[in-house]
Amino acid sequence: GTYHVDYINSSAECPSFFKDLPYMIWPSRDQLLQMFRVSARKNGLYEHTRFCTSVEKVKPLPGKYRYSVQTVPTDSEEGGELLVGSAVMAWPGNLCDCNLIEFPGEDDFGGYIEYSSFGKMDFTKVKGKDVILYGHGAFTIENVRTLLEHSCKKVHVLCRKRNLCGMKVVSWFVAYSDQPVPGHLLM
Repeated sequence: GTYHVDYINSSAECPSFFKDLPYMIWPSRDQLLQMFRVSARKNGLYEHTRFCTSVEKVKPLPGKYRYSVQTVPTDSEEGGELLVGSAVMAWPGNLCDCNLIEFPGEDDFGGYIEYSSFGKMDFTKVKGKDVILYGHGAFTIENVRTLLEHSCKKVHVLCRKRNLCGMKVVSWFVAYSDQPVPGHLLM
């Protein structure tokens, strides 16, 4: 099997296709995106989700647990929307601020240097190249894979200190276990 959004449901079958895209044991970025989109639509999330929307104002309303939320679309000139809810939650992710690192001699390098977060990376520039990826963690390992999917010649991972790095499937395993997971199962 492989990870899919119904993975936690033991009776769910492991999918082999999402739309016209085969779903592999180690799915690519595009296969994962397709799986998430198809599953979100199947489970009715698109009807309750606003994309390309900026929250302009949140205001408490009289009474307990009532808020008005003023939104405006970021991709059109249309008017916004006023929503009323009993809770307001925000999940901006952990990539709120780019941690800029300046390397000595960076301006003289002459090659391509970019941050892989915030959609800045142009993966077409790695084809056939030896790439140095600075960092360590699940996001770094995901970027190793993305670089290889874009036909780079070789990836060198550079880290400040020695750490174990768990793949996403290990994180899912730990997160969904009722009991602590023994070390030998994680390895």
